[in-house]
Amino acid sequence: MNDQAYENLKGFFGTYSALATKLGSSRSSVAQWRTRGVPILKAVAIESMTKGEIPATELLSPEAKLLWEKAISIDGKEMRENIHDEV
Repeated sequence: MNDQAYENLKGFFGTYSALATKLGSSRSSVAQWRTRGVPILKAVAIESMTKGEIPATELLSPEAKLLWEKAISIDGKEMRENIHDEV
């Protein structure tokens, strides 16, 4: 995840502590996301909570992003359209 994506989280949720609370995570876990990327399920939840304003793909590590893109291409357009309803 790049620094801008991490800052966008703070901009949307107000504080990283507020984000951690909404996701049921610890503040220290959220701090680690800056260097490690957001876990896939948490990234999907964030995309859903922000109604797509912060896309999951911007939050993932390069490895997780590659897996995500492969999963999307396997399941097709329908998966991407329904993501906001599933979390």
